[in-house]
Amino acid sequence: SAAMSPSGRWLAALTDVPGKPKGLLIIDLDDTANASFLPVSDKEDLLWFRWVSDDWLIGGLRTAANRSTQGKWDGMLSFKRDGSAIRQLISRTFEAESMHFRRRVLGPEHDFLAVGAPGTVEIIVGESIFQTKGRELERVVPKVLNVATSALRTLVLDGPEATGWTFDHRGRARLAFNSR
Repeated sequence: SAAMSPSGRWLAALTDVPGKPKGLLIIDLDDTANASFLPVSDKEDLLWFRWVSDDWLIGGLRTAANRSTQGKWDGMLSFKRDGSAIRQLISRTFEAESMHFRRRVLGPEHDFLAVGAPGTVEIIVGESIFQTKGRELERVVPKVLNVATSALRTLVLDGPEATGWTFDHRGRARLAFNSR
């Protein structure tokens, strides 16, 4: 898959380089001779990506050696277009982790929903809240996450108990629905 940055200057495409996990080919469309491969991880394939701004992207990983999804979700990380500032945003497992780690990284009950407002480095993630009995999905709480700092805030404070959300191109909630 390939996608252009918000300004249209940069193109990123998922690709393989022999001997390396799947990563991104980044091309400056103003200077196509300056293409670079961004592996993002030494051991894991990049499964998907989205541009957040011209400088920031997010993506999900899967272990290249074991491509099964059993027991692990994609998780999510953010990184700059040049490959610097890689930051894990969403954990891949429900394993017990230190409190320090849990404060910096969201649990796997969170998932990417949409890119935030234009001109920001924010995305919208949903926190899935499950019923204590039966573990059925009760609602999804949309939150705004800064991909550069991991700062988090609730997007809809008094919203409906919805299991799904649709957002416009400005990161505003436009539709809430319930599938239960």
